[in-house]
Amino acid sequence: MTPVLTRVTVPEADFAEDMYRNARRTVAWGLVITGAVALLSVVLSRWLTRPIQRLSQTANEVKQNQYPSDDLAAVARRPDELGELASLFEDMALVVMSREQGLSEQVASLRAEIAEYGSIQDETTKTLRNLLQRARQARQSRHHPAQESSAQADSASTP
Repeated sequence: MTPVLTRVTVPEADFAEDMYRNARRTVAWGLVITGAVALLSVVLSRWLTRPIQRLSQTANEVKQNQYPSDDLAAVARRPDELGELASLFEDMALVVMSREQGLSEQVASLRAEIAEYGSIQDETTKTLRNLLQRARQARQSRHHPAQESSAQADSASTP
């Protein structure tokens, strides 16, 4: 038996139409899914980066000796790691601000003490200079009694 070959001719439009329709559907679904993934990634990235931006803003406020704003409180309420980090950061900022205030008060107190000791030092210096001058005069009067009597006469004659 010899094989019989039969040839069937089908117009391209009949079978290609289904292929083209499937290709168009595949491309359309691909574009829809790509758009959805892009939109989801933008929303997700903002959801992740907003708390980090708030932490950064608070760090700058602490750096400028300002009390952190309430923006961090919303992040601290989150139940995840970022919430825990924000809560710790808030506590740290309060400790830093408290220490800064304490140090400022200590510096003001020390400046007042230094000013007080400066005035005491000025008075002590004046007293010591007076004593030194009297000691020099006493030495001179012991070595030159004649000059002393003339110096006393000069001081008596000058009003």
